[in-house]
Amino acid sequence: MNSGGKQIADGTFYIAAETLPTGYADITSVLAFANIGPFIGKDYKWVRKQLQSFSWESLNSVKDKTTIAKYKATSEENCKSVLSHSEYVHWMSDFDLRSQDCRRTRLANAKSILFSEIDLNIRYQILGFLNSVPTLISNYLDHGIEGTSDGDPLPGLFNYIEATGAFASSGIAAMNLTMSNGLTKQEMVTAMMDCLRNGEY
Repeated sequence: MNSGGKQIADGTFYIAAETLPTGYADITSVLAFANIGPFIGKDYKWVRKQLQSFSWESLNSVKDKTTIAKYKATSEENCKSVLSHSEYVHWMSDFDLRSQDCRRTRLANAKSILFSEIDLNIRYQILGFLNSVPTLISNYLDHGIEGTSDGDPLPGLFNYIEATGAFASSGIAAMNLTMSNGLTKQEMVTAMMDCLRNGEY
């Protein structure tokens, strides 16, 4: 992912894209993602994911390393190497709280996609299942457990939505759904996961 800026009449227009369009200067850097991400509507987890793509060993700036450490976008050892003990405690708490808020927002938007595309009876069926296995939601919101397909040791919400792992035959993607608003089942699941994994909402 690259960040770019383009001069316009009243300032600079910023974007993030895999390939920058003609006319945009590549300004990809740690500080660009940290500062511009929220400005262009990207959430905390999106910014952190971009910062995780930088190699710690390749960073020469203490400011860059400190920024990455504040997002917990590197190892615990690296974070502690540039943050004092009190700073480390503060920024790890900040990471936990902001990540929870971000996951809550992503889940709310993913649920909106789901409910806008399926009929009422199926909504209640899915909600009933989630209420019967409340740890799927709480593990995701409180602890960031997404599922075995995303490297976690436990089945999680993402497994259920994509019908993988423990939910291969019972997850949303495996259900016989009546679609009601134009998307196919797979398109709906893709949109939900793009929201949950990539912060696209």
